[in-house]
Amino acid sequence: MENYISIARKGIALWVMTVLLTFTLKACGKDDYPIGTITLTTSAPFVELFIETKEGSENFTIDWGDGRRSNLKTPNADGLSIQNEYSGNILRNIVITGTITRLDCNNAGLTALELDNKKELTVLNCNSNQLKSLDVSQNTKLKYLNCSNNQLTSLDVSRNTALINLNCSNNELTTLDVRSNKALVELNCRRIQLTTLDVSRNILLENLECDNNLLTSLDVSKNKSLSLLSCASNKLTATALNDLFRSLPHYRGLDYSEIGVIYISHRRPGTLENPGIFDCDRSIADKKGWVFMTIR
Repeated sequence: MENYISIARKGIALWVMTVLLTFTLKACGKDDYPIGTITLTTSAPFVELFIETKEGSENFTIDWGDGRRSNLKTPNADGLSIQNEYSGNILRNIVITGTITRLDCNNAGLTALELDNKKELTVLNCNSNQLKSLDVSQNTKLKYLNCSNNQLTSLDVSRNTALINLNCSNNELTTLDVRSNKALVELNCRRIQLTTLDVSRNILLENLECDNNLLTSLDVSKNKSLSLLSCASNKLTATALNDLFRSLPHYRGLDYSEIGVIYISHRRPGTLENPGIFDCDRSIADKKGWVFMTIR
């Protein structure tokens, strides 16, 4: 009889623990856990990473893909630089686990970068690699993204509504939609293949660098905070440039000495220029307080 009572008590205890665990998981929700990983694929003989974690005190783990594993903690909010040297140029996956808020993986020979459920990531610098694709759709807290000097053919930042700074220059992009990025202050989309660029919803934009594209028109009439514009080496005719000048915000006559700076031409020999640079009316921009500069 005592055995039956003992078994019954164990059964009730197990049932209670199951109910409590189920209730806890439902209450917390999946998104409350710092789950997910960052996976970097590379065959480079040397990799250097810079990592910041939540509040500068969280633990994180790096599996270097060569049998070595690092369990680390960022000492403070300044982050931590980590290096690893490999014996051969073998393709390997580097896996980072933890609550990462910033990752710099520049010049790491990356051919793939996967950001699995890394919603806490706010800064990502992955420039100067060999990436052909980059999915940042889950990184909805991302504020700074530098993915320049890669081989990207597309980039979807429609869900990254917190973006303040975006640099996607020197890629193989033919389109770029930043209409959802209303917090954007700096945009560098130089040396890609854009034929159109709509910045009408980026009302906080201050710096816009879109030279070396295929733009035939550009309207910045909604960008009242714009102070730097670089649009050299596009296909802007004299008419298109005059329309652009008319859309520039006014600086002349303001109580402070701030001016706007605009680049519409290169100094580099052999560089294709906007066809209208010699026939446009620069006085339209000059009267608004804009100064013309030449890209060296």
